[in-house]
Amino acid sequence: TATCRAMASGVLGLEVPPEEGRPWWYDLADVRVVVVFLLLLGVGAIHLWGPGGLRVWWLVLVTVVTGALFNVSLSADRLVALAEGRLPSLSADAASLVLLAGVLLLAVLFGPVWCGHGCPFGAAQELLSRISRRAGLQSSLPPASVRAFKYAVLVGLAMLPFARNKEAFLAWDPLPVAFSLRFDDTSLAVVVLVALGCLVVYRFWCTVFCPVGAFLNLFNRLAGLLRLGPTRRYGACDLGIRGPHDIACLQCNRCVREALPRTKAPGSYRRLALAAIVLLTAATMAWSLLKAGGAEVEAKGASPGVRAVDLERIEGLIREGHLSDHEARFFEPVGP
Repeated sequence: TATCRAMASGVLGLEVPPEEGRPWWYDLADVRVVVVFLLLLGVGAIHLWGPGGLRVWWLVLVTVVTGALFNVSLSADRLVALAEGRLPSLSADAASLVLLAGVLLLAVLFGPVWCGHGCPFGAAQELLSRISRRAGLQSSLPPASVRAFKYAVLVGLAMLPFARNKEAFLAWDPLPVAFSLRFDDTSLAVVVLVALGCLVVYRFWCTVFCPVGAFLNLFNRLAGLLRLGPTRRYGACDLGIRGPHDIACLQCNRCVREALPRTKAPGSYRRLALAAIVLLTAATMAWSLLKAGGAEVEAKGASPGVRAVDLERIEGLIREGHLSDHEARFFEPVGP
């Protein structure tokens, strides 16, 4: 079954061959793969040609369909697996493999357009920020030192391949669980804080904390086809972008297709609210890491000669909706 294959590939790290009698491309016909493929095509089209009004509806579609219905995300654990040289298995998780390959290809060509047009969590944040602006809450631009924090998180991720209990160290990441609604206390706290942050900062998680966005932002210096996008008006950007190769640019093209409000430095009360949300989010992430460190110490006492089963990874796959926590429908009891 798909669950067993996901278990073997995602948890035990086994190579899962295609099922007998099926061609290698059979798994690409899965509905999740089709959704991911259409999503990637849509991201490219919206980036190159989509008007501002259409893009807003596209973000709604991304949030509802690829987020709420299919829980498609490129989360921090995928970056860690990539750093370890592990790719999703075509036969066990073809959708994740297609998503990873497509996002990297788009980044090489156009920069982090996935962040600007394709990420469901980013889309949900942008919609929330737009609603808050319509309600009269003006977004503030955090200082550059605060916006650079996501690169520190990215550096921390680079150290995780040396950790044993990786899933526990990534419990703070809201991307895999924001739409599956399978929260633990840490991820729930982060999601709530991000929602509050979007009321004062446009795309709060993207702007301040997201390591996936930080990684994809690096492609702004490498993207070979940036010139094919529309001519941007950098002076109009409300996120502080001032040049074509500004590493923080999301490639959302809002500066071209929308009349953006001027983002002002936060006043004293808004500065206090921003500082509180940033510090609470950072503290929640730090607490998650401390708990994971304790679990890491306990894991070192495991008995030798037994295959290591990453229970945290199993729980993570359940939260993401890739594994089921329901009892098997067909089984034979063992023992009395």
